[in-house]
Amino acid sequence: MQTLHLHKQQYHTNKLKETKANERFKKIESMAFLLMDGVHEDIALQALSLSRSSYYRWKLNFDLYGIEGLEDASKRPDTIRRPTWTREIEQRIISLRKEFPLFDKQKITVIYKRRYKDPLSESTIGRILTHLLKLNKITRVILLQGRRETKSVYSTTTLNVGNTV
Repeated sequence: MQTLHLHKQQYHTNKLKETKANERFKKIESMAFLLMDGVHEDIALQALSLSRSSYYRWKLNFDLYGIEGLEDASKRPDTIRRPTWTREIEQRIISLRKEFPLFDKQKITVIYKRRYKDPLSESTIGRILTHLLKLNKITRVILLQGRRETKSVYSTTTLNVGNTV
């Protein structure tokens, strides 16, 4: 059985926080050292736990763009959801929420449809309320359901019991 090990220089660890780009750069460097030492490419890739396609992709990106080419690309979609409501609708929701601060999105939806004859869905009103909360244009109301506090079984006062003989 063949044992796989890396060059002595590869075991030196850096105490700084590693980024993906630095980790990938170190693997590219390690691969170059192993290949210079005469290790077969397949064995070097196996020792580094690296696929051939990843190695060559990283190497190409490094050659073209430097260390920045080894960073992960943004995973944010090109098109994101935009609000479908207008400022006028937003102002109406704010006024309804100020008038009825304890109402949730279901009740505000019913009142909105009655007042403005505009078919706005409950989900849209919920998204508007969430948006307004993030902008601090409205505040969250915390309701206490049931009893506020139950009295403790143990009293905080001590009983004064005299000695009876």
